[in-house]
Amino acid sequence: SMLVATRFGSTAQLHRVAAPGAARVQLTFFDEPVAGAVVRPGTSEFVFARDVGGDEYYQGFARGLTGTEAQITEPGTRNSGFEFSRDGALLTWSRAGKGDPDYDIMVMTPGRPETRRVALEGKGAMAPLEVSPDGRRVLVGNAISNVEAELHLLDLASGRLTEIRPTEGAIRYDGGAFTADGRSVITVSDEGADVPQLVRIDLADGKRTVLVPGLKWDVEGFDLSEDGSLLAYSVNEDGLSTVRLMEVGNGRALKAPALPAGVLTGLKFSPDGRRLAIGLSAATATGDVYS
Repeated sequence: SMLVATRFGSTAQLHRVAAPGAARVQLTFFDEPVAGAVVRPGTSEFVFARDVGGDEYYQGFARGLTGTEAQITEPGTRNSGFEFSRDGALLTWSRAGKGDPDYDIMVMTPGRPETRRVALEGKGAMAPLEVSPDGRRVLVGNAISNVEAELHLLDLASGRLTEIRPTEGAIRYDGGAFTADGRSVITVSDEGADVPQLVRIDLADGKRTVLVPGLKWDVEGFDLSEDGSLLAYSVNEDGLSTVRLMEVGNGRALKAPALPAGVLTGLKFSPDGRRLAIGLSAATATGDVYS
C-alpha cells in the first residue's frame, strides 16, 4: 500500500491507499497539517512530523497503520528530514533548539528513544539525505543560500564530517542518493552547466560524471531504486514536468509514463523497484498521485 497526504477537512492528513483507485483510509486526525511521512523499510511503521498551533517547532512521531503515535523527539526543538537506513535499523534527522540557527544530525534506533543521540553538532542548515547501504555513513546536505549548497559524508563511528568534491565558487547540490555499492553518490548539480544536471560523484577521487548529457532543461528531482539499477527523474520543460526513466548501468532510456500536463510534487520507487509513485499537480487537479 501507499501513504499519501491529502485534505478532506481544514488540514492535510496522512491516508493509506491499498491500491490504485482504492479508497483513502485516514490515519491521522490533527488540527495541524501533516505534510508527509517516511516508512521504516520492511515494516508498516512510519515517522511523521507536525507542530502545535503553527509554532513550527516540529516534533517527530512514530506509529503503525493502527494504534496511536509516540513522540520520539525532544520538546522545545525543531525537527525535520527524517531518513531510515535501508535495513530499517537506524533513523536519522536534523534538529535545532530554539533560537539556534545550526542544525545537529541526530540518530536513533527505531523503537528505542533512549538511544537518541547527537551524531554531529552541525553548523548551518544541515540535513541528512540518505544513509549508506552499509549503515555506517550519512550523506548530509548543507544549504548555504539559494545558489549554494554542499554535500558531506558523516562517519557515524568517528563523527568525522568530510565535504564531497570541494569546489571554488557557488555550486548547488540538490538531493543525493548512494549507489548500490556505496562508492558513489548521485545528485543534482549546476557545476559547469547552465541548468541543474544529474551527476554521479565518485567518493574515492571526487570524479564527476554527467548521467544525461545534453539536457537543455532543469532537472527538478530524482529517485533511485533500492537496488540502484533504475533512475527516475523529472525535467522542467517550459514550466511543465516530464518524468523520465533510465537504466543506471548503461544509461539506456526506458519508456516514460504518459502524464497530464502539470508540475511534479513527488517521485518515489516502491521497495521492490517495480513501481514508481508520482505526485503531480495539474490545472484540473491540485494534487494527484499516480502509480
